[in-house]
Amino acid sequence: MKSTIIAPKETAPSLTEVKRALLTFDKVCLISPDDTDLMPSNLLLTAIGMPPFFSMPGGEVRPINRMPGYEDDFSKLLDECKLAIKQGSLEVISTYNKPETQQGFIGMVPTGGYPLNPEFLLYVYRNLASNQQLLTDAINDNMTDLLSNKDLLCSIAKGGSADKAFNINGNAISALPNIDAELSDDSLRIPLTQIARGRIATAIKIAGFCESKEMVPFYTSTSYERIINRLLSHVHYTLDQIPDEDRFWEKRNRILRVLHNEYLDHPTLDDMPIKEVLKLRTKVWEKQALGKDKFQSTIIELAIEAKANEDFEGMFVTQIKEYNKLACELEYEREKLKHKLGFSLTGMFSTIKTAHFTVGSFISPFSNMETTLLCAIAGIGLVGGIIAPNSISIDEKEKSLKNSKGFALCSAFNNMKT
Repeated sequence: MKSTIIAPKETAPSLTEVKRALLTFDKVCLISPDDTDLMPSNLLLTAIGMPPFFSMPGGEVRPINRMPGYEDDFSKLLDECKLAIKQGSLEVISTYNKPETQQGFIGMVPTGGYPLNPEFLLYVYRNLASNQQLLTDAINDNMTDLLSNKDLLCSIAKGGSADKAFNINGNAISALPNIDAELSDDSLRIPLTQIARGRIATAIKIAGFCESKEMVPFYTSTSYERIINRLLSHVHYTLDQIPDEDRFWEKRNRILRVLHNEYLDHPTLDDMPIKEVLKLRTKVWEKQALGKDKFQSTIIELAIEAKANEDFEGMFVTQIKEYNKLACELEYEREKLKHKLGFSLTGMFSTIKTAHFTVGSFISPFSNMETTLLCAIAGIGLVGGIIAPNSISIDEKEKSLKNSKGFALCSAFNNMKT
């Protein structure tokens, strides 16, 4: 069974978001309020190409921005979730040990246990944060609200050293561009850009950290959904354009369109005490979750083995039947929540949908396979320009992967591990 991290936002996670995650995942993790940066600041020199034998902590690299009262709201949430914490279902974690990274150091640079490669992470961030479509997507859902309170916007928006100009290995790298949206007050362009950059940085950091820990990122904001959806659309398109005589990428592109969708009635969940939510984590739920993991592993293998796209569609329909039985049992048990769940193929060769639900409220629009595609996009350089991946090295990595997200394309963030 998979565990998840709720991706942090400017506001503290809500109780309903935690409940939603508890209904789906084995363990739910929240990022500690003091873990706000893209990477430990002492790793920035390494990230820009300096040898990893000297470090000097400085200002924030690329922080997410925080609304006033974040820590108080976070503490209140933990008080409301004491039972889940006591049971081990909910935990507060950090992506690295901050005190270990706060001193200057000569020798092997202390990472505080941070699992991602800082040089690659900086490259990915700067490429994504240079994309005007992504910058716009990152703030589109609440730009009106942000602009309506100029003082608040300016007070929470933070810059970061990763946004500035660099000289890397003798090459001058310009500062990141500001968002080019039309604004009635141009003085708000920089703070709006900083909000967008913080969201983009958090999306890739959480995706990469989850991949390194074999967890699933759980994105709860429309901003993150827009960012990831934009990147997924790009990767689908780009893989279709890569010369592919042996159909290597065509086969792997099949799995990118497998979705696991969950729906439920939000008002009912809002009113449900956390104690009652925890009671719904039953044996039936466990069987469904394990069945989902098994199905995902199987469908990854079938996507690569199927000779034709139509063969894969037929295999999908056949394999989904066993999972649907487990899903139906869980839906019956959670009838009060109108819980519906199932897999579907979307945007594929024929418009095929086999999920057995109709209407309801979105829990998460992306499966664990889809969310980690953020890693793939970064790993094969699709934002800074099309760079065809090395299919031989990926094929070798593919054979060694064990997790259910696990084919090489989805696991490209493995390149980011130190």
